[in-house]
Amino acid sequence: MTLNQHVGGFHSSRSVSCHTPAASSHSPVAPTDIETLTRRATELEQRILDLRGELVERDEGLEAARAANRELMAQLNR
Repeated sequence: MTLNQHVGGFHSSRSVSCHTPAASSHSPVAPTDIETLTRRATELEQRILDLRGELVERDEGLEAARAANRELMAQLNR
């Protein structure tokens, strides 16, 4: 389940309780708050994707450095 799906489910369940005062002791969430939260969730999902991409690049760089190190160590031991 993606964050947007989770937030969407939250919005659906929250919309019912927003109109029912007895359903929650919390104050209702205004539509602008929901839009702000949805926008923030989307920004955070994009940040996660960006960071995962960076992690893949670093892992590839690390693997290349390890391979070069193994090769150099093999040459030294000959």
